[in-house]
Amino acid sequence: MIPAHPGTYAVYGKEEDPDQSHMKKPVVAFDEDGYALVVPEYEKRHSHLIRADSYSDFIGLRDFGDNTYPNVIPAIGWRVRWLTDGKQTSDTPLVGWALSDSCFGVPLASDEDGYVTDLTSLPNDAYELYHPDEIIGPGDVEQEGG
Repeated sequence: MIPAHPGTYAVYGKEEDPDQSHMKKPVVAFDEDGYALVVPEYEKRHSHLIRADSYSDFIGLRDFGDNTYPNVIPAIGWRVRWLTDGKQTSDTPLVGWALSDSCFGVPLASDEDGYVTDLTSLPNDAYELYHPDEIIGPGDVEQEGG
């Protein structure tokens, strides 16, 4: 196996829909034949790798740059509302905010096993972020009689 360059991702989704938020999985390595290898979705213990193109919605590979996060700060009070078909399935605390080299805040969530996920690697309709102390501005509420 040949180690993949940090920031190399397999991209999944519908190629014909440019407005769709595509899912991405980090490429861990390349096999002897040059195929990209990723950790399977169902495998959180990283016991084996599979070809990135084994998923039917595989679009291709993309270099997103080195996504190492030099700083992580606590996400005190921030929460993740997990959604399935637009309906809430669970609600968990956000683990933290990673600050990327390009100064973007990246939300980090954890499952019950402690596996941390960069939420930007998931489709936008899979979750919502919120803070319980969030204040709704006057333009966000429909006015009576209007």
